[in-house]
Amino acid sequence: MAMENREHVAAANALVRWFNSQQISAIDAEIIMLKVAAKLIAQRVQNTHPEAISFEMDEYTRILSHELIERIYQTRGKQ
Repeated sequence: MAMENREHVAAANALVRWFNSQQISAIDAEIIMLKVAAKLIAQRVQNTHPEAISFEMDEYTRILSHELIERIYQTRGKQ
């Protein structure tokens, strides 16, 4: 069963706290998370027909764009 959004947020916050506790810089944490995401996405589309991979990539790009826009909007609202 898929996690709910609040569970995603809690897990993401736990990861941020872990990076902070390990004194991992923000840029290094970004690179690490991008590498993890790339690995998981590559595993997920591994058996996908080559013509469908661009569709999968478009979907992940859409999700990432949505998350970035939402986060920027939330952050600006707190300033």
